[in-house]
Amino acid sequence: MKALLISAVAVTGLSMVSCGNNDEPSIEDLEELFDRGYKNETEDFLNDDVQVENAVGGEVSDASCDEPDNTDVGTEYQCTAEVAELGTATFDVLINEKDSFLVTDFNF
Repeated sequence: MKALLISAVAVTGLSMVSCGNNDEPSIEDLEELFDRGYKNETEDFLNDDVQVENAVGGEVSDASCDEPDNTDVGTEYQCTAEVAELGTATFDVLINEKDSFLVTDFNF
């Protein structure tokens, strides 16, 4: 195992909703728009962040994360991703504060 401590802020934000028939969006639609969730944010982070690429020694792609059981601080979850020329890596992730996560470790 190699230590990897990279922190990221999970982006949350509400987008404008346009409904053709002036119906109000459902609660589920609003929740989805408001919070993309730790799963999606972590996948994007692993795929796109140069710090991750440098730490693991290759380009990261096809990240797939478990949905955390909850969004409480201290919750842990895992992701897998392909690392160019090195294979599949597993990443350990910790929700370290509200709307933030920390990639704490990885291994092949």
